[in-house]
Amino acid sequence: MKRILKISLCAVLFLSLFGCAKKYRVDYDGRKERYKGAEDSYPAGRKVTLYYDLIAADTDYAFYLDGERLNHGYGSAKGFVISFTMPEHDVKLTCETHNTMVYAPPEVPEEYKALAMLDEDEGFFTFRKIEVSPGCRTGENYTVLMYDEEMILRYAILDGPVRYSRIEAGFPAEIDELIEKQELRSWNAENYPEISPEDPENCVLYELQWRGEEPFSIGQYRPEDSEKVFEEVLELLNRYQGSGEFLFETF
Repeated sequence: MKRILKISLCAVLFLSLFGCAKKYRVDYDGRKERYKGAEDSYPAGRKVTLYYDLIAADTDYAFYLDGERLNHGYGSAKGFVISFTMPEHDVKLTCETHNTMVYAPPEVPEEYKALAMLDEDEGFFTFRKIEVSPGCRTGENYTVLMYDEEMILRYAILDGPVRYSRIEAGFPAEIDELIEKQELRSWNAENYPEISPEDPENCVLYELQWRGEEPFSIGQYRPEDSEKVFEEVLELLNRYQGSGEFLFETF
């Protein structure tokens, strides 16, 4: 009799501790088969340990439970080891991968996201260099924008990254002086015959736009002087950007 009573008390105690805990479901984002030992549901409070062994080379893995990143270990025999305590609600477990062989630029800082949205057309100065060769077209764009009462240089490579950095005051006055000195406003079809490149498939073109004026296609009318102007513009940009602070890079 005493033995039966003792067994009954143990059974009641076990049920009160474990048997009555409500189970909650785990959504594996359609990839349950990739997690060894995965079950559809677990009691609240249970420590859940899973193993993820579908691992590819040159790939980073991150695991999230309801959007919160989980720490994970690695066992050579079992792959990644993921652990969490089951909460009192259904959860979703996801895995994100990133190919480490592909360049991923850092995320734009929050305070500069509005700056990254500005187009080069919104700048007060733009200088473009376009190089054409058989089967290839490359280009560089230098744009100066006003952002939060500061001058920002936006340097873009065709089909490549875009870099942002501060540029010192004084640059606009020197560009004004350069335009006047080289008489760039007169570099037009009215004063000079438009010259097509001898080889349109192998040439360099330049264009400068200033304070909303019509662009000066300086390589179109006086190609022999265009490279000199380009070098002068770059010298000014480098000088005024010299101590300017690099901000961020994006695509």
